[in-house]
Amino acid sequence: MKYNNLIIFYVFAIVLLLGCFTIVKDPKEISTIENRHLKKIPHLTNSDYFYKNFQKNFEQALNDQFIYSDKIKKNYTKYTNISNHIDISKYLCKNNYTSLDNNISLYGCDGYIVFNYSSYGNIYDQQLRNFFEGYSKLNSIKEVYYYTIDTSCVYDFNKKENTFNLEKTFKRYLKGNYKLQSFKFKNFEEYSNYFYKTDHHWNYQGSYKGYTEIMNMIGIKDIKKPIETITLDNIKYYGSNSQLTRYTKSYDIFKAYKFNLEKHDTYIDGKPSKYGNAEQYISEKRGKEKEVINLYSEYYGNDYGEIIFDYHNNKENILILSNSYDNAIDELIASHFNRTYILDFRKFDNHNFNLVDYMNKNKINKVLVIADYFYLKDNLTLKKEWLDGIQ
Repeated sequence: MKYNNLIIFYVFAIVLLLGCFTIVKDPKEISTIENRHLKKIPHLTNSDYFYKNFQKNFEQALNDQFIYSDKIKKNYTKYTNISNHIDISKYLCKNNYTSLDNNISLYGCDGYIVFNYSSYGNIYDQQLRNFFEGYSKLNSIKEVYYYTIDTSCVYDFNKKENTFNLEKTFKRYLKGNYKLQSFKFKNFEEYSNYFYKTDHHWNYQGSYKGYTEIMNMIGIKDIKKPIETITLDNIKYYGSNSQLTRYTKSYDIFKAYKFNLEKHDTYIDGKPSKYGNAEQYISEKRGKEKEVINLYSEYYGNDYGEIIFDYHNNKENILILSNSYDNAIDELIASHFNRTYILDFRKFDNHNFNLVDYMNKNKINKVLVIADYFYLKDNLTLKKEWLDGIQ
């Protein structure tokens, strides 16, 4: 018994010393398993120790840098996914939510990662009144079109009903003249046709449906038809919801429509640029198999404060206000106009900005607002100082 205790002690001591040696001698930079930068042993300062920052960072560094930690995490993820697969049998998962964390669940048996509608309730009346005040003013001076998008965070798939009705909310609080159209689905089967398994954005079919409905609302009849369906078979796409939950049992095979668009110029935050990397991914679609995160943004284009598409024709100009939902259809919508100006207020940091002057300077008479639940929740409103000049 005595010798067994000694053996256990020496083995434990050797592993601990090897771990400490690894941490100090050769700290790792990145975890390919978790897709993040790893913590290193922090420098000790009086203030960090007093506020317990050093202790917290040191503990994280031990977890990240300990010997074989990457293999341990890989095996943990592997067996977690196996247990998830075992636990969620066909009898339990059918037409049911299976929680992955407080805000996100699996729904059904095919690996769809969705928002928990119960985590996203009503928005306070006063916040909504404040939000829509600026847009109501905008309605008084411009031709404004609103397109709302229902997503999993405002829909109960079991009851087949909205838990927060965006369309009714816009109609209730908006004043003045405007046009409104809504992206809707009737059940989970329709939802699964229009959205990714692992990402909160709409997929190629959903975004194309949105584009056609927006064009019909504006009154444009020459709808662009796709000339090809691109399938990136070599890529396993782990989208935003997969990254939030670290659930890797399900993934998407990314598909996108290809269109024959006229040549045009693109400006991002005032500089000539290229939006998105579709051509690169198409050229590499028969390449080496790989796993990709953020493919929606990498393929279609990232979020920026201002994007301008210039088709150099005699058509009207339009302004689009949205978050990331418009990324997949910005170029497509822009092909119907002369100049298309796109503003994302999440990335917008111009304190001296005046929207009225901006629209007048750029001869903009049409405005398109594309909004999901988070467009309201994140309070992407029109600030009062941006609307100076409207009575």
